[in-house]
Order: sequence, then structure tokens, then C-alpha cells
Amino acid sequence: MGYVKMVEFVKEEAVKDEKVEAKDLIRKSVINTLSTVGFSVDAKAFKDTDSEMVKMGNALSEMWRWIVITMLPSIATLFRVNCYNQKAEKWFTSLMRKIIGSRKDQETENKDILSTLLKIHEDDLNELDQECMEKTMVQFIFDGYNTTSDACTGVLAHIATNPEVVEKLREEIDAVFDAKEDGDIDVTDTDVIGMNYLDCVVSEQQRLNNPNFATARRVTKPWTIPGADLTLPVGVGIYLPIVSFHKDPDYWENPLEFNPERFNSENKSKIRTGTYAPFGLGPRKCLGSNYAILTIKFILIYLIRFFDVENCENLPKNFELDPNALGLPKGG
Repeated sequence: MGYVKMVEFVKEEAVKDEKVEAKDLIRKSVINTLSTVGFSVDAKAFKDTDSEMVKMGNALSEMWRWIVITMLPSIATLFRVNCYNQKAEKWFTSLMRKIIGSRKDQETENKDILSTLLKIHEDDLNELDQECMEKTMVQFIFDGYNTTSDACTGVLAHIATNPEVVEKLREEIDAVFDAKEDGDIDVTDTDVIGMNYLDCVVSEQQRLNNPNFATARRVTKPWTIPGADLTLPVGVGIYLPIVSFHKDPDYWENPLEFNPERFNSENKSKIRTGTYAPFGLGPRKCLGSNYAILTIKFILIYLIRFFDVENCENLPKNFELDPNALGLPKGG
């Protein structure tokens, strides 16, 4: 299991008595999972200190590109601003091309996302051609890497600055492991689903540290804003400031406070529809939300089960966010 590799890596680093940046540790774990689930390749992120996949994964997403594309689309078009770092995109595209080429002559079937795409491709070349498959897999890495790892690091920062949360989480996680046979450290999807407090913790981080940019949409038919004498014409760009809803005192008591209990069974039903949407809402909600949340939970489960989580950098509870990341504390 990939998360056991993470545990072994941390144990080895602990012997050196040196600090390990949580962001780097978690990114290694996330890229290992993405490469295995996506296309059955071992990224060797923990074994290879100079892993090319980790370097290219880090380079693929650059915040400034998305700010320009989202907020200044005409300028982005004029200067041909690509959503990906070009060098990293070419590297991943080349990798996918090689893997797809080797799969076509392969008799055994891999259980991964790429295999599903290959089946669609073989059934109808017009439905999904080679280039589309390559781009889809690059998009998979792009969508799942920085977003998931930064969010997970953000959760860890909140846990470290709230010792009472650590203890409550540890009790819940230990109970799951203690119920297993001796020596069994494999956590199942069913185990994770039963960890209600862990879900509250992750949900609260998603509320408090949602990326500080708007969800962009474009009007496709005239729409009148309810309660206002204003009709939006076709073609107008709309920006929904999700993070503003998440921190609005009209909807949340003490909105800047990290309080997982907002999402417990008693309080969750009180949350007003539309005021909590870390992955969007409706038919255009992020397709990878369940995968991202599950990955975050698995990483936290193993870190908290096998290690102490302490605030060694003296981060304040209401730490400042890094404007160039997706929920990371400023300064690491």
C-alpha cells in the first residue's frame, strides 16, 4: 500500500533528526497515489530524492496562469497563456504516449483510469482519440496533484494548531485499527466512511481555506437575478466568490475560527444550501471531489496513527494563507 511507504519514509527521516517540510512529504504521497490509480506506474517519490515525476508535478500548475485566464481572458488569449507549464505538460504528454503505446500490445488488463479510457477508445475512435486520452490524463494529474496535496497540508496545519482536535482524531482512528487483527494496518473505504470526526475536520478545512479565487461561469441565456431589477445578458462572465460565502458571518458563527463541530450530525443540517461549496455545486461540480477527499483522509489517518502531530513552528491558530498556493500556511 502506498501510504505504508509514506510511514516508512517518515520513520527514516525521523532518525536523521531533521525537519521535513509537510508540503513536500504530502506531495510525494499524493503523486504516488495519482500515478498508481491513474496509470499503474510507481512514481517512486519516496525512494528517489530527485524524482522527475515529482519535479514535473510541482511545475505543471502555476497560480499566475489561472489568475490571468480566469480574470483576464482577453489578455490570456492575446498572449496565448496556457493553463499548464509548457515543459511539464510536454513531459507528462510524452509519458502518457509511451504508456498508451505499450498498453495496446499488452494482454493483461490494468485496473486504472487509463484502462477505462482505452476501452472507450477501442470501442469508438471518434469518441476518444489518442490525443484526447493524453490530454485527459495530463488533466487528471493537474487537477489532482497540487489541489489535493495543498489541501491536505492545510488540514495538517489546523490539526497541529489545535491539540484537542488531534486527540479526538487519534481516538477515532485508533479505535478502527484496534478493531483489526494484530498486524493488519490496511485501512478500507468502509473504515474511512465510519470516521465521522475526520470528515468534520476535513470539511471545516475546506470551508476555511478554500482557494481565494472565484468560480468562473458564462451566461448562456438571459437570467434575471431574484429580488433584483437586473437581467444578465448572454456572454457575460460571472464570478462566484465561494470563499466569501464560506466566511460570511451571516451564515457562520465565528467564521474565521477552525471548528470541525460545525459539520457534525447535529449541526450539518443547519448549513444553508449554497453557502458551502468547496468543489462547486450541481452538474458542474468537480468530478474528482470524492477522490481528493478520500486521498486526504487516508494520508491523515496514517500520519496520526503512527506519529505525533505537533506545532513545532509555533503557527498561530488563525494562520495566514500563502497567496500562491491552495490553502497552505504562508511560510510553510
